[in-house]
Amino acid sequence: MPIFLLLFLAAGASIWLYGHWRTGGSSPFAPAAGSKNTPRAEQAPEPPREPAMTEAGSKAMEIFEQGLQAYNSRRFDEAVGYFDRALQLDPNCYPALSYKGAALAFKGDYRGAVQLLDRAIALKPDCDGAYFNKALALELAGKYDQALDCYDRALAINPRNPWSYYGKASIYGRLKNVGACVENLQKAIDIDPSTREHARTEADFNNVRNAPEFQRLVYR
Repeated sequence: MPIFLLLFLAAGASIWLYGHWRTGGSSPFAPAAGSKNTPRAEQAPEPPREPAMTEAGSKAMEIFEQGLQAYNSRRFDEAVGYFDRALQLDPNCYPALSYKGAALAFKGDYRGAVQLLDRAIALKPDCDGAYFNKALALELAGKYDQALDCYDRALAINPRNPWSYYGKASIYGRLKNVGACVENLQKAIDIDPSTREHARTEADFNNVRNAPEFQRLVYR
């Protein structure tokens, strides 16, 4: 998945940056693990806005929002700085943990990314965005089986996030599994037709682009 996707937008948009997430690339971005040029990063589900229990927690969320803006603009170093400030105020600010993890993944620190995302998941097990971001980090690291498992976990919580299906499709595309790629991409398109446009230029689909099934789905 391209990096921009990889970014995994919120609530469906901010969290995502994953369309190209992974870039960030449409589906996000990591040369080593495969080019990510989509907005998936921007595609991650938006973190739930829950009532702040303390003044410090409220301030931490304000700073997190600033970091999220930097993240969605792919200014990852700046975003990490904001997320660190938020976590200094509230160590249990799981949106900051989740997005810092995603930002580290785009910077190539996959191990650090997964550690932070596991902390976010421990704090908020029903947060599909944290699973999405972890999937993105694992995908960028080339750990495709583990990434697919995390996308499935994200879909178990939120079956209407098209970018999770897109993320799975992009992995199957890299693996030259035409059937699974088309099946998951079809589900993404059914939920959000704009994913078809991303797929037309997504490098992760180069291995299956000439397959008749892919051509019918994406270029019809």
